[in-house]
Amino acid sequence: MIAILLGLIMGGVEHPWSSWKIILPLVLGGVGWIVFHIQQAFTENPSAGSGLILSVLLPAIMAGLPESDVASSSAAYSFIRTFGYIWGVTIPSLIFTNTFNKNLHLIPSTTLQDMLKDGQAYSFASEAHHLRNSVDPIVWSQVVDVYSKSLKVIWWLGLGISIFGFFLVGIEKGLPLRNTLETDYGIQDEKKTSDAESGEEIRRAVEKILTAVDHD
Repeated sequence: MIAILLGLIMGGVEHPWSSWKIILPLVLGGVGWIVFHIQQAFTENPSAGSGLILSVLLPAIMAGLPESDVASSSAAYSFIRTFGYIWGVTIPSLIFTNTFNKNLHLIPSTTLQDMLKDGQAYSFASEAHHLRNSVDPIVWSQVVDVYSKSLKVIWWLGLGISIFGFFLVGIEKGLPLRNTLETDYGIQDEKKTSDAESGEEIRRAVEKILTAVDHD
């Protein structure tokens, strides 16, 4: 996705659309996007690889900050990311539970309604394969339909946020990355101070030796 956005942003601005510098990221991004969806469709862990994009966010944030703010910006990024993890799970779960409760009347079995209401649909989903054979097929199809309706709301919400973020990229300010380091850490300061003190001691020792030689 980043490669696609990179090609779309630079295309026609920094390089012509026919340039390989634009075509290459667009092609690689498209192929990577397709491979990602194939991997998600056939893997046992659909969330695998979903956090790869996080590794490129911190350098982008730090690009516009001085090197003296490296520690504070890293700490702020970690806090915001953790905060996002919490709300990224809490908000969809609340929407899912609320939507599921509203559509719960579509399931004719009161026993299943009691098993699925008020957030219990999560634990039920983990045991669905074991319970499927013990439920009437018609009732089971209605349970699946309620799950689909509830998940569809979350997907539409996520799609809206993604589209909004996609268009926000177009108004982001481009920042050139630094190719030189201008940093001064405490360890280096101590080393410089230690070297200066050592040099001063050597100079004094040499002066004492020269003074003694002159007296002789």
